[in-house]
Amino acid sequence: MVAAAIDILDRDGIAGLTIRALAQEAGTTTMTVYSRFGGKQGVITAIRRDGLARLSSALDEATDAVADTPRDRLQTIGRGLRLFARQHPHHYRLMLGDPIDAGPRDDYGVQPAGAVLERIQRAAGPTADPEFGASLLAFCHGWIGLEKSLGLGDGEDADRTYGRALDMAIERFGVAVASNSDYPPAAMAPPVEGADLAIRTATPRNAPCPCGSGLRYKHCHGLTQASP
Repeated sequence: MVAAAIDILDRDGIAGLTIRALAQEAGTTTMTVYSRFGGKQGVITAIRRDGLARLSSALDEATDAVADTPRDRLQTIGRGLRLFARQHPHHYRLMLGDPIDAGPRDDYGVQPAGAVLERIQRAAGPTADPEFGASLLAFCHGWIGLEKSLGLGDGEDADRTYGRALDMAIERFGVAVASNSDYPPAAMAPPVEGADLAIRTATPRNAPCPCGSGLRYKHCHGLTQASP
């Protein structure tokens, strides 16, 4: 019945997902649907669970294939969200979209936004500010919505534009959050332990900072050292 509900959702949207339509699609009775799900909101909850499982599986597979750095993991999650939204627009809308259409979330124990936010926060690393995940998720969700509402296009150019914007958002939120100040950071981390000035100033500006912060050198200790 969940598969039948998803078929209706993909074909007719949320407006077409009724108990009667689901019963007909699944070849059963409305009473059976009510006894299994308790009503339309129960069906929506089941679809949310299915969507979250699909998204989690796709993101797990994608992140396993990239370099184990915060930036690469966050890029992969951001791109994965956009791809899922384009491939499963109704699923995405029920999971992360308009609560008027999707109905109440917390009462039914399925909170996809919270699960995605937690994944982003883990990818950012233990030193990331607690608000980093919400900031990046808001950026991704807003961009995905604008692409749909403004018809910003498809194809490689749109992919590259999103990738560049996502990278800037990761850098912007990451630097601001890591320093707990406005961008650019006003106060830097302590000097790099075990590395003298010559080593630090020899680090390429776009390379990871040798202090282990996960930031690019130019946005970490490179701000207080002479650039090569």
